[in-house]
Amino acid sequence: MGELKALLEASSLDADQVLARLKSLLGGTPFQDLIEPLEEKLNDFDYEQALVKLSHLKKRLGLKDQA
Repeated sequence: MGELKALLEASSLDADQVLARLKSLLGGTPFQDLIEPLEEKLNDFDYEQALVKLSHLKKRLGLKDQA
């Protein structure tokens, strides 16, 4: 998730590839529904809001945001 965060912060188009890997890992889990809003923001090139959605996902997974 750190890689995805870094790519989003850099507004990198490579973020979609990392998101696809994350989506495959979380597919079929209760966290799958949290990926969809993140994916929507990424598809809209709204990297700032995608970072917000990623932070929410990390919190739900019990992971801490690192500065």
